[in-house]
Amino acid sequence: MLGNGVISRHPMAHHSKGLFLNPHIEATIQGRPITTHDKGYGACTVTIDGQEVSVTTLHLLPFRSIGIDFESEVGRAILGSVESAVLPNAPVALVQGDFNIDSEQLAPILPNLLAGMNEIPLSSPTTPSGKRYDHVLYKGLALKEVQIDPEVKTDHWPVTCVFSVGSAVGALGEHLRNKNTRP
Repeated sequence: MLGNGVISRHPMAHHSKGLFLNPHIEATIQGRPITTHDKGYGACTVTIDGQEVSVTTLHLLPFRSIGIDFESEVGRAILGSVESAVLPNAPVALVQGDFNIDSEQLAPILPNLLAGMNEIPLSSPTTPSGKRYDHVLYKGLALKEVQIDPEVKTDHWPVTCVFSVGSAVGALGEHLRNKNTRP
């Protein structure tokens, strides 16, 4: 799996990874024929000042680019595999990454994942192409600040979030990063 990882200066444990449903669809993107490849997630528990935080970073298929409607049978199956794989049971959790869903909010598309979680609404793009693909979901944390840095020269801009974790304030954007890369 390329592109999923958690980096932290705080202790990490309970590492896991997994794949989402791959429909093996053949499509043409930007004039090139492609076949969908495996996408998935990486997860761990990060302990910050005694508080365990479940952290998951993910990368989904480019639904619209390969012609998958969210409401189609294939779309619902893929989204269901995402929700069942990354739905956090922990009281304090962060789920973030390249959802490849250009929307200000994910709640209408992934309602089970968003039940009991907060979402950072994206009024600004997270990519140079003007798309809002990179989303941050959280629970048990208090959001203090969000910044999207369009000065970084890459296909996805960093979305830096500062949260209050228990009694401590941690800049999770500095400590926990999702590096969205293309294979």
